[in-house]
Order: sequence, then C-alpha cells, then structure tokens
Amino acid sequence: MNKIQLSIQTKYILSGILFGFIFPVAAWMLDIINSNLVFSAFAIIQIHQNNFLHYIIDLAPFILGTVFYFLGNAHQNLINRNNFSSLIAENRKSDSALRFKIIISFVLVLVLILLFFGISSWYIQRTVTLKSHEEIGKSLDTILTTTEQAVFFRLKEEQSHALIWARTKNIVKGAQDLLPLHDSKQELIASPTQTNLRKWFDPIRKIRGYQGFFIISPEGINLASSRDVNTGEINFLTHHHSFLKKIWQGETTLSSPHHAHVALLSPKGKLTKGLITMFVGAPIKDESGKIIAALAFRLDPYIDLSSILQQGRIGESGETYAFIKEGEMITQSRFDQSLENFGVMVVDTAGTVHMEVRDPGVNLTRGEHASILRTQQPFTRMAKSAMAGESGQDLQGYRDYRGVPVIGSWLWSDRLGFGMTTEIDVKEAYAVLNFNRRIILISAFILGILTLGFFAFLIKYLDQSRRSAQILIDNEQTIR
Repeated sequence: MNKIQLSIQTKYILSGILFGFIFPVAAWMLDIINSNLVFSAFAIIQIHQNNFLHYIIDLAPFILGTVFYFLGNAHQNLINRNNFSSLIAENRKSDSALRFKIIISFVLVLVLILLFFGISSWYIQRTVTLKSHEEIGKSLDTILTTTEQAVFFRLKEEQSHALIWARTKNIVKGAQDLLPLHDSKQELIASPTQTNLRKWFDPIRKIRGYQGFFIISPEGINLASSRDVNTGEINFLTHHHSFLKKIWQGETTLSSPHHAHVALLSPKGKLTKGLITMFVGAPIKDESGKIIAALAFRLDPYIDLSSILQQGRIGESGETYAFIKEGEMITQSRFDQSLENFGVMVVDTAGTVHMEVRDPGVNLTRGEHASILRTQQPFTRMAKSAMAGESGQDLQGYRDYRGVPVIGSWLWSDRLGFGMTTEIDVKEAYAVLNFNRRIILISAFILGILTLGFFAFLIKYLDQSRRSAQILIDNEQTIR
C-alpha cells in the first residue's frame, strides 16, 4: 500500500514541478529575445540581474510542486479509504449528497486557488510598478542634478577665465586709456586702443567661442566693444542690476539668459535678432586694487550648454534641455530635425525662430494637428511648475512640446538663472515594466486555465471512479 501511495504522490509532485518549469523558462526566453541576447547561462544570469521579477517566477516549480503534493495526497486518501465503494454499499441514497459535497469542496478549493493567483498577480504587479517608478524616478533625478552641476561648473570655468583676462595688462591699460574718452562715442571708436583691444579679443573669440566683449565704465558706458554700434552707448546690462552690481562689488558673475538686443550669428550662420544670449563678467582693477571698469564676454548658451545637456540623454527618446522664464528653450532639442515639420517653431516679427515649451494638446508625431495657434497653447505641466520656481517630478505622464506622453524631473536653478528638465517617452520608460506586467498577467491566466482544467479532469476522474464502484457493487449484489 505504501508503495502505491508513494507512486501516486510522486506523479503529482513531478507533474507540478514540470508544469511549474513552464513559467520561468517562458519568462527567460521572452526576456532574452526582448533584450536581443543569445540564449546562454550568461544571458540567464544577466536578465536576473536586470529584472528581479525572474527570481519570483523561478519559484513556480517549487510552489506548484507543493500544491500538487497536497492534491496527490488527497487523491491517495480517497483511493485508500475506498470512499465511493464503502459509502455506496452502506447507503446508496447518500450517493448524490456525497457527490455534491465533493464538487462543492473542489469548487471552494478552486476558488481559493484562483483568488490566491489573482491577489498574488495584483500584488506582484503593484510591487513591480512601485519599484520601477522608484528606480526610474531616481535615475531621472540623478541625471538632472548631475547635468545641472556640470553646467554650473562649466559656467564657473567661464567666470575664472573672465577674471584672468580682466587682470591682463592689455585690459587694464586699455580701460585706463579709454576712461577719459567715455563722453565721446567717435573718439572711443577711433582710438588706437579700441583697435588693439579688438585684435586682442579675436584669438580669444576663436578659442573660447565668445560672441562679443564689453569694457564698461562705472557709469555704464561701453568703453570698448566688438561692434562700433555699441561703443560709447549705455550698456543694456545696466538693466540687469544684479549683474553689474556684483562686478562693482568685486565679484565675477553670470547674467541670466535673455534675448539679445543686437543681431547675432545663429547656429545656421545667419545674423539674427532676438537670439538667446548671456554674459560672464569680472571687475577690472588698477594697480592699487581699485575697480575702474567691468569686463564682460557674450556667451551663446545654445552652443556652450547644449553639448553638456546632450550627455543627459537616455535611451532612444530621453533628453535634457534648458529654458528661460518666458518658456523658451535655450539649448538644442534632441528632435531638432523633425520639429519644423511638427509646426512647433514660433517666428517673431523680426523673423527669429523660437522654440517654446508648450503643450499642443495632441501628439504631433502621429500627424495630428493642434486646434489652436502655437502662441496660444498652454505651457507643459513641467514648464509651468519650473517657471514658477518649483522643482518636481511626474512619473504618471504628461505631454511634452511635441504632444508626446513623457515622464520627467525638473528644477529651477536660481544660481544659473534658468530651468532644466530631463524627460523620456512614457512608452520607452515603462517598456520593461509593461513587459513584466504582461508576463505576470499571462502567467496568472495560463495558471488559472490549467488549474481549471486539472480540477475538471480530477472531478471527471473521481466521478468515473464512483460509477465504476457502483457497477462493481451492483454486479456483486446480482451474483448474490
């Protein structure tokens, strides 16, 4: 009897284990194919390191082996006790009641198992989703803060260079020579010192990429400039009080990005008005240490900062970009080549093209068309928050300037004077998560179907056993 019992239980356990192996093997194959890996032991180890969900799925053979053990044990007990034969012999009227009780018991067990599968599936999905959101959120924040720090150090480097140039003899002597001429625009332009300073600036412009320079008197007059039109005029930086104020206090400083008052060379090599510009400045001191003038270099944030922010791109759709209080982007978009086709560029009265972080309300990449003009569209959720001086994160999804659902982290940097964000398309960001959720749902569904099939087969088998036992009893009674 023990030998028969062991045999039946062993069959059930092996069936459960073999059945359970379907789930981890299927998950391995799908993830390896999805990750473009070659099936090998190394690939299996790698997908486990990248996705902890595999460790949970790997438990399926042990869990199902245990469940099937109890089912086999229950089946063996029914056979050992010969429930159907003995009960029918004692009281054939109780046959229907017994059958009903067995079916009800199986149904209750089945409902509990299916309920367990459902709750487990929901819990695993919820756990995986929360974990994925946490990891993605940390990654976005890390990329954003690291990039902001890199930009800060890059601009601090510019301040150091400006301070070095402000201390050179050419600049100090040039400022001293031009100060007595600050009331005469023509004398400033015609001065040999002006010519010498422009010659001095030319190689620096080529090396550092500066778009221009100013030497500014304490009264705010441009003593020297790379352009005659500015020389002898009140410098517009006098309207940026904090910039010149810090210089007169002996500090090196940066101006906030703003629209240029003169035509500058665009990235396409054309003179264009209204482009975004910013300045770095340092005090010019005489031999006694007295501040006699200010030196300022014009920076192009599109050129100087885009290369840094491009390092913050992740995946196929992730990007990091900067923007000013007016909601205009000041660095290169990852999708520059296709933006003109989407109609997101705004052209002002001077013919200058601006890229604003506005929500079109539709997905422009799908060929959809916005119902309102670009200038009347609201700013994106990210831009509204950042322009209000807030830092934040949205992992549920919002539309970006293309109308594409993205998730992102953003901040407003007071020390830089502009906002920054790191965004990535929702579809790409949650590709692995959605893949895992599909695996969980499919696994739970298949497991539920197979469990239903198993119980249906078991009920049918026991019913046939009951009928066979009843036939045997009837035959015995007939012989008697």
